[in-house]
Amino acid sequence: YIVATLAAENRVPFDILEAESELVAGFRVEYSGMKFALIQLGEYAHMLGTSFLGALLFLGGWLGPGPAWLGPVWFLLKALVIFLLVTWVRWSFVRIRVDQILAVTWKLLLPASLLLLLGTALVVALGGGGGA
Repeated sequence: YIVATLAAENRVPFDILEAESELVAGFRVEYSGMKFALIQLGEYAHMLGTSFLGALLFLGGWLGPGPAWLGPVWFLLKALVIFLLVTWVRWSFVRIRVDQILAVTWKLLLPASLLLLLGTALVVALGGGGGA
C-alpha cells in the first residue's frame, strides 16, 4: 500500500516526470506563486486522502481502546502515522532511473505476476477455490 501510494503521488522514487528534465522541480518550474501553491496543496491533499484511506482499510479506522467518543482521535492518529510513514519513505529513498524500473518490471514483476496467475488458475481448476 505504501509503495502504491508513492507511485500514485509521483513521489520519490517514482517521480519520473521530474527526473526527465533534471530541473529544480520538473514540470513545476513553470509555475510560481499561487499556481505552484495549488499544485503542492493538491499533492499533499492526495497524500492525506490516501493516509485516511489506509487508516480506514488497514488499521481499523476509528476503533481503539477507550470510550467511543475517542474514535475520531484514534482515526486521526492512525492517519497521521501513515502520513508520516509515507513522508519518511519518500525522504529515505533515491530516485529510480527509467532503465532500472523497466528492468525490474520485465525481469521480476512480470514473471512473478504470470506465476501467480498460473497458480490461481491451477487452484481454481483443481476445485480448491473455496467458493460455494
